[in-house]
Amino acid sequence: MEAHANTLRADLLGEVRFSWGGALVAPRSRKATALLLTLALKRTPMDRGELAELLWAPGRVQSVRQALYALRSLPGAAQWLEAGPEVALRVDADVARFEGAVEVRAYADALDLWSVRSGAMAWRDDLWREAERTAPSAFADWLEVERERLRALHQVCLHGRAAELERMGEVVEASRLIEALLASDPLHETAYRSAMRLAVARGDPHAALAVFERCRQVLERELGVAPLDETITMAREVEATLPQILRAPRRRSPLPAHATPFVGRDRELSEVQRLVRHDATRLVTLVGPGGVGKTSVALEAALRCAPAFPDGATFVPLAGVERPEDVPSSLAQALDLPLADGAHPEHVVVAALREARALLLVDNLEHVLAGAGVLGAIAASCPDVRVLATSREALDVPGETIVPVAGLALPPP
Repeated sequence: MEAHANTLRADLLGEVRFSWGGALVAPRSRKATALLLTLALKRTPMDRGELAELLWAPGRVQSVRQALYALRSLPGAAQWLEAGPEVALRVDADVARFEGAVEVRAYADALDLWSVRSGAMAWRDDLWREAERTAPSAFADWLEVERERLRALHQVCLHGRAAELERMGEVVEASRLIEALLASDPLHETAYRSAMRLAVARGDPHAALAVFERCRQVLERELGVAPLDETITMAREVEATLPQILRAPRRRSPLPAHATPFVGRDRELSEVQRLVRHDATRLVTLVGPGGVGKTSVALEAALRCAPAFPDGATFVPLAGVERPEDVPSSLAQALDLPLADGAHPEHVVVAALREARALLLVDNLEHVLAGAGVLGAIAASCPDVRVLATSREALDVPGETIVPVAGLALPPP
């Protein structure tokens, strides 16, 4: 919409800018900018006393008068500024057009406007904050309410447009909007359910379960609560479509055979087997110097315990992994779990193992210790999964039980 000749144009959704007839309108003082911003957002006449209380202090009407005097020198002010007992602007504000589109549920139009003005749906408010610094706390509080109101409307648009696209079968674009919504509000549980439903519609139930795991972790970490029953039920329904998620024939990495016959280590082997079979122990780390036989002990224990795990035992070698952040994807690869574009490997792995009775042998973690958190997540979220790990150092993750492995004693002379 083009502004009329007697109308000030106010772009407020992104980098704040005022113009009239194509000419930039730039107040010289911050107070004058704050006044212009306030009037453009309110879009209704305001009493001078009300403006004084909001922007200066109660009774500071003289300050309002001085700021209005400064505004009168700006291009076209005689056309767009009404400065009687009540002060108002003749203004065409993008905020008003955005709100109008949301009101009539023209979500695509609203998002187009938001994207064009605010830079691909990013919120930029440098000038807003500059205005806050020069005004009383009441102004800062009011401005924050305005910001949150507009953010909330943007989230309504994202969710509403995603629902429209889902009904049209445009599930990829709908998923993109839902991810934008979750980036804006990571606690939006309804959006997580939408993301799960869209992942299933894309034919990727693993991604749906990964979304649920992400939701569960965020809610637990930020609010100390579990997902709603509705969300849990949806996750269980997705899981029901994969009743044998790990039992079905897959290209998992099986436990390798010993390169040489296994001898000795009876004490360590007995202890590791006891821990793996104990319900309260989910993560066991064999710790010792390089070359002392940690892998051999862990492998023998895994081979002996494997029959107790109907969903199988999987070997995850990490010697060739260079970056800690690649540990979760290495686990997913060993388990033959597909990773959709944008999927978080840790969430996919934890979601896939949540109902499994499986054993993982994760070998050589010492050089990627920063990536060991995924093993702690498995231990915390997958009650019937046991993780055997080997490392020269402890992993230092919650739930870890350490079994020291030293060199074999020399036989007596």
